[in-house]
Amino acid sequence: MNLKTFLLATLIPCTMAATTLAPIDSTSRGWLSDNSGNTITPGLSANFLAGALDGDGYRDFFRFTLPTFTGSVTAADLQLDEPANGSLFPTGVSTFTFNIYKLAALFAYDDIGANTLFGTVTLSASDDGTTVHVALNSDALIALTSGATVTFGGVLALPNNDDDAQFFAHSGAGESSILQLTTGDIVVGAPAPEPASALFIAAGLVGMGWILRKRKMA
Repeated sequence: MNLKTFLLATLIPCTMAATTLAPIDSTSRGWLSDNSGNTITPGLSANFLAGALDGDGYRDFFRFTLPTFTGSVTAADLQLDEPANGSLFPTGVSTFTFNIYKLAALFAYDDIGANTLFGTVTLSASDDGTTVHVALNSDALIALTSGATVTFGGVLALPNNDDDAQFFAHSGAGESSILQLTTGDIVVGAPAPEPASALFIAAGLVGMGWILRKRKMA
């Protein structure tokens, strides 16, 4: 890199332009049970119970079809509505850990939780009647950037699988499951500099001109 190129690269920084996309509704959601039950139902009306009930385990899933966008996904927030009466905590338990995992297009109960961890959140009874937010990690951002369709699997970590414990129970058509994405593009250039910065830039340009002129005279 010659002196001129170096100075221009220094004086013209790159910035990241962030764009928040419109919220994306799930195209399919539901639960799978280790007792062979399931509600793999297209649309938004399916219940997405997670936990354990009467000795059976339940894990939920959410599938999204992504819109066309430019750049890379820089942030992703999975938003799941929890019904007002959607949780059940065993005696002595006040919080659950809810983990979100990568899922393939075709999957069974045991596949949910067996792949890459995409995010985690701590849940409590105070989350009843609210929207639960799961901030997805860098592995999820890579998958979201490269895929047109993505499927997430949810596992409620239970202290004892024999205890009745659940979250998102009674969920249905009134509860949303939404993916909120933020994308970013590299933009060359920056806003007009402040006076002090402008003086520094001007001095650099003058110095560059003097050096180039001196080289030509040599």
